[in-house]
Amino acid sequence: MTVALFIAVSSCSIARGQLSAAQARELNQVYVRDSSIAIEKFALAERMQGLREWHKAADVYQEVLVNYADRVVPSQTNTNGQVIQYTSVVTSVQQQLARWPAEGLGAYRARYEVEAQSLLDSAKPGDLSTLHKVHSSYFVTDAGRIAGVRLVDAQLEAGEFAEGSMKPKIEALVGFVTASGGVGLLTSPERLAEGLVGTAGTRIVAA
Repeated sequence: MTVALFIAVSSCSIARGQLSAAQARELNQVYVRDSSIAIEKFALAERMQGLREWHKAADVYQEVLVNYADRVVPSQTNTNGQVIQYTSVVTSVQQQLARWPAEGLGAYRARYEVEAQSLLDSAKPGDLSTLHKVHSSYFVTDAGRIAGVRLVDAQLEAGEFAEGSMKPKIEALVGFVTASGGVGLLTSPERLAEGLVGTAGTRIVAA
């Protein structure tokens, strides 16, 4: 969702100078499905994690993931305080959880690892939909990590990464993450800063 939104905004910027004023105004109207409730819940979870009340923060973030996964939240404003970039709720929650210390991750996993593993176990061979759900909804659990690796493996087997270009890079990234238990980021040098904050590139994380 986020990538598509960025493309839409970029296309508007490029085309605006080549179109009539009416057409430019129409292109400038980029609609996103945000949610005031999701934004409020997200802010509450951030407060809870700031207080190191990890169990409460985990529950609120999980509620956001379950109930508002198709929504977006503001992620960047300009100097006038106007929102200029939105990020999907799922990506925003994942970015927050990826920064949690061991104490917080332990609290989250204690609450949701069994639930995530149960959903993963229900996935039949080739059931990419369930794997996506496990990975996006239980990102920092062991089950979420396994689902993510299986998804990448499925994409490799389906030939979605071209030989000689993306495929060896993805394979190397998966190998590094699997062996090190760390985070792998695949992006171009000029977009490294964006990649580090989660708005560009391909990121694979070992939970």
